[in-house]
Amino acid sequence: MLIQPFPLFAAGRSPEPGRAAGGAFRLPDHGAPLRTSLASTAALASLPTLLAVQEMPVGAGDPRRRAIRRGEELLEGLGRLQGATLSGEDDAHCLAELRVLMDEQVERPENVDLADILAEIEVRVAVEIAKREAPG
Repeated sequence: MLIQPFPLFAAGRSPEPGRAAGGAFRLPDHGAPLRTSLASTAALASLPTLLAVQEMPVGAGDPRRRAIRRGEELLEGLGRLQGATLSGEDDAHCLAELRVLMDEQVERPENVDLADILAEIEVRVAVEIAKREAPG
């Protein structure tokens, strides 16, 4: 996952309303109001939040997150299986990974739409496994 950095802007006191503070260091004018950019404040606040979310263990969080992660893993496995099939490579390793994922017991999310999407992905994986294991 690629994280695009946000441009950071320094907050400063503007000597005149409507003008940005100069680039040189100056002691703040205590009478002037503090001017900040909402975007710069949001950028500073969102970076630690993004990093904290990325560092969360896969099993942590609510069933919705675990279901989304399971769906992503199954789709990635199907993509690898497709790539192996199209390139003529042996797909036994891809099938083994998909079987392991399908054997995992997961809690169903409360969101009905998400549960339906996950069930459709699981059906597609089961069909692909069955097709490749069928004799002939």
